[in-house]
Parts: sequence; C-alpha cells; structure tokens
Amino acid sequence: MDSEQIELTLPASPKPKYAHLFRTGAEVARLTWVGGGKPRESGKLHLDDRRAERAFHDEIRRRMAEGYVVLGERATAEPGELILECAPRGMCRDVTFDLAPDGRTLTVATWDSSDGAWIYLVDVATGVQRTVHTEPPGPHYPAIDAVLFGRGGDQLVYTVNDETRRLDLSTGRTEVLADCPRPDPERHTYLPQPSFDAARERVFVFDAGQRALVLDTDGKPLLDLDTTGSGVCFRGRLSPSGRLLALAFDDAGVIEIWDVDTGERTARLRSPYRRDGARFRGVAEFAFHPGERLLLVNGWHPDRLRAVDIETEEVVPVTSGEDRCSAFAVTPDGTRLALAEPGGSWRDGRIAFRDAESFEEAPGSAVMSTAGRVRRIAFSADGTLMVTGSYRDRVSVYAVG
Repeated sequence: MDSEQIELTLPASPKPKYAHLFRTGAEVARLTWVGGGKPRESGKLHLDDRRAERAFHDEIRRRMAEGYVVLGERATAEPGELILECAPRGMCRDVTFDLAPDGRTLTVATWDSSDGAWIYLVDVATGVQRTVHTEPPGPHYPAIDAVLFGRGGDQLVYTVNDETRRLDLSTGRTEVLADCPRPDPERHTYLPQPSFDAARERVFVFDAGQRALVLDTDGKPLLDLDTTGSGVCFRGRLSPSGRLLALAFDDAGVIEIWDVDTGERTARLRSPYRRDGARFRGVAEFAFHPGERLLLVNGWHPDRLRAVDIETEEVVPVTSGEDRCSAFAVTPDGTRLALAEPGGSWRDGRIAFRDAESFEEAPGSAVMSTAGRVRRIAFSADGTLMVTGSYRDRVSVYAVG
C-alpha cells in the first residue's frame, strides 16, 4: 500500500510546534504537539488514494506557508541528507532562491498574482524565517523572477517586473540598477535575469533600450552593450572569472559570447537542438564550463544536456540516450556537475553528480529529491550545501560531499 510521511516544525513560536503527518493509502493522519507536550492524534479517510495524496500535500503546503519547516541537523548530516525544507507564503513552481556565501542563510522570493510578492531570509540551522521585502499588488502582478546574494551576503540583487534592484539588508535601502520595460506590460514575460561571476564582484543586468550591462561592485558599468541588432535577448550569464558574457537570443536560436574587458564579440553559437518547424529551438538554460572553453546548454523542458565548444562549435553530449536534465549547476570548485533527472513523473527527482571533465557519473553520489522533480539548483560558496526548488513548490537544502 502506498504511504508517505513528513515531520514539520514551527521554530518561530515561543514553544516549538510539531506536526507529524502520515498518509497510508486513502487515509491521512497526523500527530500534533507543542514543546514537550502530549501528542494529539487526528485523521481522515478519503475516497481514494489520489484524493488522499492531494490532501496530504495540500496540508504540507498550508502549514509551510505558516512557517513550518522540515529541519535536520547540519552538523551531523551525511552527504545527501536533508537539512532544511520550506515553502514560505506565495510559493510557486517558478520560485527563485540563493544561499548566502557562508551558507548560513537562504533567501527565497515568492509571489502571488493577487496578494503581492515577498523576499524572505531563512536561517538554515533553525528554519526561522523573516520577511525583508514586500512588493504590494498592483495593476500588473509583481513577479520576482530572480534573487541573489551579493558578495558579502549583506545585499540582495533581485528583479521585479521591469526593474533590477539592489537591497541593502542592513539599512533596508533599495536602489534601481536597471529598468527595462517589457514588450507587453499586460503579460508577464521573462526578461534576462541578473548573473554574478564566481567572486560576485561583477553582475550582469538588462537595462532600457535592450542594453546588456556588466557592473562592478559600485554599480559602475564595465560593459554597456546594445543588443537590438541581435534579436530578442532572453537570458545572460557571466563566466566564473567574469571575463566573458553569454547572451541567448531565443528568436534566432543564437548564443553570443562577449569579452567584458574589451567589449568585443568573440563567438556566435547556434542552438545545438533540432529545428522546431522552420527555426532553431532555443535553449532554456546555460552556464560556462569551469574552464570557460565550453558552454553547457539545456533545452526547453527536460532535455539532453550538451556542451558546446566556444571556439569550434563542436557539440559534446553530457547526457545521452533517454537521460534527461530538468536543471543543472556546476559545483563551486568546478570539479563536478549536478544534474537533476526528472524521473517518470513530477513526483520523482534525483540529482546526479558527474565529473566536469569526463561527464561520467560518480557512483554513490546521487541525491534523491524529497520534494519531487527539481527545477533549479544552487550551491553554497564552499560547496558543502546544495539547494533545490521542486515541482512540489518547496525549497530544499541538502548536505553534499
């Protein structure tokens, strides 16, 4: 008989509250208690397993929106073990998040089309959450598409609708770094999101007039590039060193590589994916290989991850056969790739680690997602923590070796 369970903690209350939820077939039951008090048991038998599964995960989502989390022990966690899982109010599948450079704090941005948008800070050790920014609802819902910690962990760079902003966490002061009006303000269309180099000393943003900017830590432009002649730019990524900038133009299935210091274009790559009708199918995500000679690219929907040689345009498959990738990231030390494998359904998720040079999977290194198919992956600066966002609208932090 199909079964699942989860133990939730509300750490922000004067006395911690606990809820242990169980689902066995069509029955959902729970034990709830406060502090060291006596557990109270309750439950309900549903019409079938599917309704019970929906009710089980709806209750998890509701309790997590109230501040409940799954909490593990970071100090004693083995590689692959869950340390924290949360879903603050407003969570959706397109949630964006980042870990502070020291790995102690998680930031999560959520939004709701009718209620507004929020940026949270979550203490990884305790699970305690606090709201550091609220975006009120307006005529166009305030979608936060990206949030990233700055170099020292005391600033956040985030996008909301047309603007890319920087938030000083010590003062609460916000400044606008870039403002690029969307082509159709009545629709939520994605603009290129900010991207840091490995040291977080340079940041890519997209500004008015379809201009790609690379700014230093003081906000001064190191590169100011007009992209209107290349098509519709939908994504940009800085290389680990910050020396190179990759820009993807989806309407043409093209990725351009620019030298930030000289302002010169060094390569123009075609999408490695098959033609879709009369045009190239673009890429959904890409990142520089640690050596900055290759560009790792993934197609729309779970697809086969590929590496493109920037100089020769030779395409090397990272995954092959039926192996698909729903998200990927490079470990901070540049030695491994973390690939999210979608499994048979959205309920399944596995993160495999592959050698960054041979692309071979390291035996015994995989992490099983506790919240279904993974949509996004990030790491702490020292590479000991991995955070994922899933189709079950949760953000999960794991210990990794």
